[in-house]
Amino acid sequence: MDDIERKIRDPNVSFEEIISDPFAIKLYKFQNQTVHFYFKNHALDLIQSALSNTKTAVQNNSFTIIILGDPDILSAILRSEKFLDLALQIVDATTEEPYVLGRLSTIMLSCLQTVPDLATQSFGFIYHLLPHCSNPSVSHFFESIISDNERYLCAHKWLIDFGFVEYLFREFQKIDFEYVSTESNPYFDTIYEQVFSLYQILSKCATNPIIFPHIINQDLKGFRLIDFLAMDFRNTPVYVENARWKSILALTT
Repeated sequence: MDDIERKIRDPNVSFEEIISDPFAIKLYKFQNQTVHFYFKNHALDLIQSALSNTKTAVQNNSFTIIILGDPDILSAILRSEKFLDLALQIVDATTEEPYVLGRLSTIMLSCLQTVPDLATQSFGFIYHLLPHCSNPSVSHFFESIISDNERYLCAHKWLIDFGFVEYLFREFQKIDFEYVSTESNPYFDTIYEQVFSLYQILSKCATNPIIFPHIINQDLKGFRLIDFLAMDFRNTPVYVENARWKSILALTT
């Protein structure tokens, strides 16, 4: 412990050296005040490292500290322009590693749990995540915040005011049901996985009493959800077909 505190007090010791030290993480979890204060003052270094495209101890430990959900650290991150810049780069990139999107969505979930008011002010880019819903962590993020879990009640009205339902419908409009997979195993097909995830999100929306009326009443330039649900791929994998019927059942009961 004394060694870590000595490093923290030494201005010549870099952030990377401290965050790489496993004892720093342990002391942070045990709420050591010196370590906590250090990472609170390096919140932007934490988010820069956590959302970088590498898997070193620096990045992994930074991500671990952030998702532990300290409100001081999360608030400092959300109030910075750096977070928004990093998030937009990630969601708009076509070559981003899947785990980076997973980290971003997990951090966003932690923020909505811990500092919901600030999070809803900072997540205006959320609709950019919908095209990435085939990513398991992104899908989990959406299914979580739409669920009736009281931890996310603050997000429901925000999603409605933000126009989330319309953005969800627009993703449905993009689906080409003439698509035929070239994968030998359809369970590895990204298009099928995306459609499956959209069905899953829709099913959650249908069981949410705040969002459900907006799903039913939404009419996006003549596009009706019932028309989409009546469509199917020529060789639909079982798991996608089951998700489609799950959505139909949720919307009609």
